Amino acid sequence: MIANNFTEQLFFSTVRIELPDHQTMGTGFICEAEVINGNHYQFLVTNKHVLSSSKDNIKLVFNVKDAKSNMAKFGQTYQVEINKIDRDCYFTHPDDNVDLACINISEVFNQGIDLFWASIMMDFIADYKTDGVLAGN
Repeated sequence: MIANNFTEQLFFSTVRIELPDHQTMGTGFICEAEVINGNHYQFLVTNKHVLSSSKDNIKLVFNVKDAKSNMAKFGQTYQVEINKIDRDCYFTHPDDNVDLACINISEVFNQGIDLFWASIMMDFIADYKTDGVLAGN
């Protein structure tokens, strides 16, 4: 999916996360990164406590894509169930005080379901090496 501007990209990269075992929900963002040999992968970035509190079962809620217009069908959603979080693809921030984690969800988009989504590209994320970008500011 191609977003027309940064605001749309941010809006459609937001995913609702439902935790059936706790009957709670949270949100996460889809980020895309080139990982190996030019292959791009999609990662769900969220709070560490959201993924660690789940017993490996989460549901991700996406907008449905209209096949004719390639736009979102607002009000129509589709739940993708992840019944076993692959802990080999589960990454947390190394500092226990930072509530940040991510999982590889690339396979979600290879199931033939018309989902409307966008991803935040890694070049939009500050690396703290850029002049004027300081942690905590």
